Amino acid sequence: MKTLLWLVVPFVLSGCPEHGKGGGDGGTGRACGGFSGARCAASEFCDFGRNTCGATDEQGTCRPRPDGCGDIFDPVCGCDGVIHGNQCDANAAGVDLNASGSCPVASGQFACGFRTCTTAEQYCERGVSDIGGEPDSFLCKPLPPGCGSAGSCACLSAEPCGSFCSGAGATGVTLTCPGG
Repeated sequence: MKTLLWLVVPFVLSGCPEHGKGGGDGGTGRACGGFSGARCAASEFCDFGRNTCGATDEQGTCRPRPDGCGDIFDPVCGCDGVIHGNQCDANAAGVDLNASGSCPVASGQFACGFRTCTTAEQYCERGVSDIGGEPDSFLCKPLPPGCGSAGSCACLSAEPCGSFCSGAGATGVTLTCPGG
């Protein structure tokens, strides 16, 4: 049993971008953000359930900042308008993910919610959540072989949700999968 606890505790303290936000369930749990502007302690970040950064007065919950993050490079847009190396890095910097994708992206890339995809190699798949309080999902997926170096709605029509396509090769293509 001690071995199991040892394996669980580092995850809770350090957080993991693949398994949720921040450093676990700790923190003060106070409400933060929204128009009231309530702030978290310096050792916490404001976790907005739908990754909205409180844009329309949503409030978040104060969660502890991760103590350390892995070297996985999975760039994400933070509520501070900065691209961070991964979700854990954003949370450690004191910010939540920004699903509006309003961070500046480099040439040849485009915003896919809080992710950054490569225009010539990937398309964005947005999964719209129909569960209250749960965020939409965003994935950068490889373009099918027939698309060449620029995605288009025509070349993605056979992909799941291909009929819900927007964008063009130069600006990036997004397939939006409705919740269900």
